[in-house]
Amino acid sequence: MKAAPVFEAGSHRWWIIYDQDEHRVIDSNVYVIESNGQSIILDPGGFEIFPQVFAAMVEVIPPSSLKAAFVSHQDPDIASSLPLWHACNDKMEWHVPKLWEGFIRHYGALDAPLQNIPDEGGDVMIGGRRLEFIPAHYLHSSANFHVYDPEAKILFSGDVGAALLPPVMTHG
Repeated sequence: MKAAPVFEAGSHRWWIIYDQDEHRVIDSNVYVIESNGQSIILDPGGFEIFPQVFAAMVEVIPPSSLKAAFVSHQDPDIASSLPLWHACNDKMEWHVPKLWEGFIRHYGALDAPLQNIPDEGGDVMIGGRRLEFIPAHYLHSSANFHVYDPEAKILFSGDVGAALLPPVMTHG
């Protein structure tokens, strides 16, 4: 996996961590927002890709800067790495849809600090910058959320619009 910049304005940056390994069950794109020495990881991925995501992330930000994670919905390719991230940093807050808290705990991090996102949405401060959790219910999953960064003017929409295509169409 590789990390590449998406946005940069001073100390406020967005990174994409991506891979085009044709042997993966489902492609996953993970994003990290960094601001004033604090970071949040968006849809951190499944346990299968955790080592590669972590290795790519540490090339661009220190792991100690991770203050939070955001999970847009409950699917394993989005959230099953939670216990591995929690083992690395048990102070990291997890922002998850309220509806899916019980399901997400089944991934194994029973004592992880989960912050329920109410159905109407909410926000989080990272490095002094506000990020908005925008309701996107049924845009892939019930109780799904997007993240909007008003400064960067970026809307993170998770895997809305994602499609599982034959390898010849995605890696050809």
